[in-house]
Amino acid sequence: MTEIYFEPATADDVEDIGEWLYETGIELFDYVHGSKAVATERLARQWRYPDGIFSHAHAVFAKIGGQIVGVELGFPSRDTDEIYQKMIALSGKDYQPHELEEIAARAAQIYPMMPSPPRNSYYLQNLVTAPSARGSGAGRALLNRAFVEAKKNGLASVHLDVLTSNTARSFYLANGMHDMLESYIPDLVRRIKLPGVIRMVKDV
Repeated sequence: MTEIYFEPATADDVEDIGEWLYETGIELFDYVHGSKAVATERLARQWRYPDGIFSHAHAVFAKIGGQIVGVELGFPSRDTDEIYQKMIALSGKDYQPHELEEIAARAAQIYPMMPSPPRNSYYLQNLVTAPSARGSGAGRALLNRAFVEAKKNGLASVHLDVLTSNTARSFYLANGMHDMLESYIPDLVRRIKLPGVIRMVKDV
């Protein structure tokens, strides 16, 4: 049986981390950042930040035989506002003001699809496995680890958001999560065919 083990994530160990994160919400990232190339570059940059919602500081690697095969990134929901504000402060050093304004304006349009989870929950921001490791059990191991760690830290549930276009929903359903809410922004559905978002939950 393949042994999967976990280590705290580091800033520079995954060369294509921007693409890994991008895969978890393709249409949303395209809308907020304008293109895949821009989105992956910005996500990779934010991964290297010492804090923020896409920072390695909140992530764990799954490894098999010394190779990184997956990433889980999340945090207690009660910390979301603080983490987000730190990311904004850090982004201000790397982006032009007009870039930040554009990102913020587009992000504000989609936020209603992703309501704030309860403060006593864990928010799973991103979970992705390397293409070469799909089917290895790394994704399931990372998800189960999130459940265990949430419970260990006194949290009541794990929440995540998945696009209606993302086949990962079937994986989450098969591993104990259930749909709580499905949301759409009608104007964006009409204009750019933006998928909806499903909030999924598991009590721990």
